Amino acid sequence: MEKIKKWMPDKNSLYYAAFIIWFSCSMLFGRSTLRDLPGIQAAFWLKKVCYPICGMLILLVMFLSGFFDRPDRKKVREYLPAVLLAVLFGLSWMISGWGTYFMQLMFLISAKEIDLRKLPRITLYVQLIVVALIISLSLTGVIENISYVYYRMNSIPVYRQALGFVHPNALGAQVVQFGIVWLWIRWERWKWYDNAVYALAAYSIFMVSNSVTSTLLIVLIPCIYFLYRLLLKRKHAGVLEGIMKACVPAVPILIMPLAYLCTETNEKLAVFDRIISWRLIMANRFLREYPASLLGRRIPSDAGTDLLYIDILVKYGGIILAVLVIGMYLLMKYAISKKMYPLVLSVFIYTFYGITEHYPYLLMYNFTLVYLVNVIYGGKDGTEKGIGEKGGRQPA
Repeated sequence: MEKIKKWMPDKNSLYYAAFIIWFSCSMLFGRSTLRDLPGIQAAFWLKKVCYPICGMLILLVMFLSGFFDRPDRKKVREYLPAVLLAVLFGLSWMISGWGTYFMQLMFLISAKEIDLRKLPRITLYVQLIVVALIISLSLTGVIENISYVYYRMNSIPVYRQALGFVHPNALGAQVVQFGIVWLWIRWERWKWYDNAVYALAAYSIFMVSNSVTSTLLIVLIPCIYFLYRLLLKRKHAGVLEGIMKACVPAVPILIMPLAYLCTETNEKLAVFDRIISWRLIMANRFLREYPASLLGRRIPSDAGTDLLYIDILVKYGGIILAVLVIGMYLLMKYAISKKMYPLVLSVFIYTFYGITEHYPYLLMYNFTLVYLVNVIYGGKDGTEKGIGEKGGRQPA
C-alpha cells in the first residue's frame, strides 16, 4: 500500500481539486439559471458527473491520509467521531432525501491532514472566476437574469436583479463570502483602501440586488474588525469574545421559538418580524405545512424557508440541527483558544446571517465550514495551521 501511495498525486492537490469542482459546479449548475450545457440538463452534470468526481477525489485523499489503513485502538478512538457523524448524516439523507450536508461532511472529515493555508485564496480566486462567469452569461443573454420590482412596506419600490443567480439574495450571499475571504487574506495587512473595497461591495450589491442583509453584513465586517483589533491590542477582547461565543447557540435557541409563535395575529412579534423582512411568519407557515422531525422529512424540492435554523429543522431534522449548532459553538471556542481571529469573526457573522438566509451552512457560500475538522478530531492533528494567511496564529 505504501508503494501505491508514492505513485499517487499530492493529497493537498487532490483535496483542493475536489473543493474547486464542488464550488464551481454547485454554483454553475445548482445556483445559477443555467438550465443545460450543451443540451444536457444541468442536474445531470451536477449529480452524475461533478459529484461522483468529487467523491472519487475525496476517497483518494482519505486513502493517502491513512483512513483505510489497518486500524488500531488509537486510530479507532481518533476516527470514531467522524464515523458517527457520517452514520448520522447518512441516515438523515436516506430518510429525508436531502444529501447536501452529508456530502459537505466528507470535505470536513477528509481535511484531517490537509494544509488549509491556501483555502482562503483558492476560494477567492474560484469565486471571482465563477461569479464573473455567471454574471457575464446573464448580461449577454445566454442565461436568464431574474429581475423584478420589489415592494417593501412603507418604502419606495426597488428594482432587484440576480445577474444569473436563482435569486438576488444568492448573489448577495456570494458578496458576503467575498467580504469574509478578504478579511482572512488582509487581516495583518489592512490598509485604508481595504475599507474602500467593502464600501464598493456594499454599494454595488445594494444597488443591483437590493439585498439588505448582505449589505449590512458587508458593512459590519470592517467595523467589527477594527473593534476587535483595538480590543486585542489593549488586551480587553475577552468580553467581546464571550459575547460572540454566547451568540452562536443563543441566536438559534431564541429565534426558533419565535418562529413557532409568530402568526398573522401576533402583533407583538410583527414589529420585530418586519425588521427581518417577515422571515418569522414565513418560517411559521413552513412549519405548519411541514412539521419538524428528528432526522428530516421528504418535502418538495422547491419548498423551504430563508430562516436557516428552521429550514434545517424541517429538511434535515432536529438532531442534525443540534449537531451543527453545537459544532459551530465548539469551533468558536476552539478559534478563540487558538487565537484564530478571522475564524472567530466569521462564525459570529454567519450565525446572524442565518436569521434571514439559509446560505451560511452551505460550503459554496461559507468556506470556513471546512475548519470544523478541528472540532471533529479535537484539534490534535495540527490542522490549526490552516488558519490565517501566514499559517499560524494571527497576532493582534
